[in-house]
Amino acid sequence: MKKRKKFKRKNKFKIENFILKKGLIFLIFLVILYIYQFYFLAQKIAILKEKSKRLEVLTKEKDKLEITLSQATSLENLRKLLANLNFEKIEKIEYLKVPSIKVVKKQ
Repeated sequence: MKKRKKFKRKNKFKIENFILKKGLIFLIFLVILYIYQFYFLAQKIAILKEKSKRLEVLTKEKDKLEITLSQATSLENLRKLLANLNFEKIEKIEYLKVPSIKVVKKQ
């Protein structure tokens, strides 16, 4: 009977050792997964900051372009531009009359 008890103890020790090894491997896997996720998150945050700075620059540039466009299209500037291009003021508008074309289909 003593032999059986020793066998049970050895078998029990092997099972506990097996569970401990599997738990340790799982814990190492979780730590590696955590580090990977943390690195991935930090990388995405850096990209987001870079994109937000780029957005700010583009927004300021858009505002400048809108101001430039509004200045270029003001009525006074258009009048000056027309004077420089030697355009004349229209006195009377005459429309061209196009004779209507009738198409008849043979039956």
